Amino acid sequence: MILPKKHISVEESMFGFGAYLLQHIAEKTTVDKLWDIYLKEYQDSMYGTKFSFDQFIVTIDYLFAIGAIETNEKGELIYAIN
Repeated sequence: MILPKKHISVEESMFGFGAYLLQHIAEKTTVDKLWDIYLKEYQDSMYGTKFSFDQFIVTIDYLFAIGAIETNEKGELIYAIN
């Protein structure tokens, strides 16, 4: 489920979900706000795959692990600067 495969599209993978979340971290945001954005866009059919909150958190962890995001002094999610 992390990477797309023959029967798992990019949108259904955590790899693709992470890319989707990164689009919404262009400006600093909190985990709660990011979850709310995802839920709203899912309900409005702007993102077609349903992820649980646990999968959302694992995807956030994945983004931290690969160095794509970090937190600022206020605990907000931001792009990591390399």
